[in-house]
Amino acid sequence: MATLQLSDPHQSIKEEGTTAVRCPLWRQVQEEARNMMKDEPALARYFRMTLLTYDTMERALAYHLACKLGNDSVSMETWDELLADVLEAHTDHLGVFFRTDLVAILTRDPAAEGPAHAFLNFKGYLGLQASRIGHVLWKEDRKSLALAIQSRVSEVFGMDIHPGCQVGAGVMIDHATGVVFGETAVVGDNCTFLHGVTLGGTGKSRGDRHPKLGCGILVGAGSMILGNISVGDGCKVAAGSVVLRNLPAQVVAAGVPAKIIGTATEGKPSETVDQNLKHVRYHSMVGNGNGKQNGKNGGSGTGRAGAPEDSRTDPRRETLGMRGIEVKKRSFL
Repeated sequence: MATLQLSDPHQSIKEEGTTAVRCPLWRQVQEEARNMMKDEPALARYFRMTLLTYDTMERALAYHLACKLGNDSVSMETWDELLADVLEAHTDHLGVFFRTDLVAILTRDPAAEGPAHAFLNFKGYLGLQASRIGHVLWKEDRKSLALAIQSRVSEVFGMDIHPGCQVGAGVMIDHATGVVFGETAVVGDNCTFLHGVTLGGTGKSRGDRHPKLGCGILVGAGSMILGNISVGDGCKVAAGSVVLRNLPAQVVAAGVPAKIIGTATEGKPSETVDQNLKHVRYHSMVGNGNGKQNGKNGGSGTGRAGAPEDSRTDPRRETLGMRGIEVKKRSFL
């Protein structure tokens, strides 16, 4: 996991502008790129063309995505021009999402070596940012281009997010292979998804047919949440579960079909990324994973009961200088 000092990504846009000199996060990306050039001279041209040529994260992302999406049908140069035009028109808006999503990776994924590494190589990040651009185009009724982006993202990154889907800020899609978000799905801020997650419908009916997720939710690998149902803030869905009914806030659901087995004791499961269900106060007569059952009053899976943990005390966030950084709820595109 990366260790760096990082200021508020919102402030870097709204107050300081988005140039390389004034955006702390982009400056750190470029510093890391220079170090990588020294370590791997054979990749120097790649790092220079992708990260060091551009003054802004937005323009660099347009080029990087264009290189990924380009093919014989639509060239890299055409994609670069199209994406750059969209980002120029929506820099302040999309820039917040680009940065908060990158920060989410740096604070939650132990495989993240640094911001440049995540920016270049994490397909969940790249696919989500391309999908955000597609969503802007969808809202502007440029649906042919939005659907073309969806198609190429599916082919290149192995994830399928419909451009109609609304995704909040600070979202991490780890690994991303097999992730599917349907057209009318809604995802709140600060959520974390592992690979193989489906936010799908339950049939062929049109209309509002996909799940609505709140903020701070963790959805484990291979899980499915199906139908026009709601999942409350701070929920945790165990790996391999199939959720078919509404979930109230801060509960833990597991199984096929999923049942509520307890309460998440951390404030935001998306930030602890606890897939072992350690931070759970199990409901009465529900096993705690150790072959035992909790008493009438329940207890946490770690054998400790108590108030929910405040994710702001996570030492990783303090190391990263992230205390106090929150994104507004429902800050959808």
